[in-house]
Amino acid sequence: GLSIVQRLVELMKGTLGVSSTPGEGTSFTFEVPLKADAQPLPVEDGGSRCPLQRMDWRGTTCLLVDDTPLNLLVLQRQLEKRGCVVLTATNGRKCIDVWKVERSRCDLILIDIWMPVLDGLEAT
Repeated sequence: GLSIVQRLVELMKGTLGVSSTPGEGTSFTFEVPLKADAQPLPVEDGGSRCPLQRMDWRGTTCLLVDDTPLNLLVLQRQLEKRGCVVLTATNGRKCIDVWKVERSRCDLILIDIWMPVLDGLEAT
């Protein structure tokens, strides 16, 4: 994970720092140069809601793939609360199996990257 962060920070022309104290722990920091946008994007509701909350999820079928049962439960409930039909799988292999049967119904696949059996990157 840290090597990925280091590479991303380098690509963004930033710096990565580390400080460690035995018995207390380690802190990692990074700085990347970013330009502030002078013109904020217009938001119809004054910024009080996330754009995804304004989406109409009713009738959308989502294949949700995660090996952590709590993640599946929380995301499934959030999507169902918005009217989405949710199919689930617990690894990339099961995702492919569900997709082969349900591909005509699937509008969206939300998949975890790191999972046993077959990870999200390999599955996609």
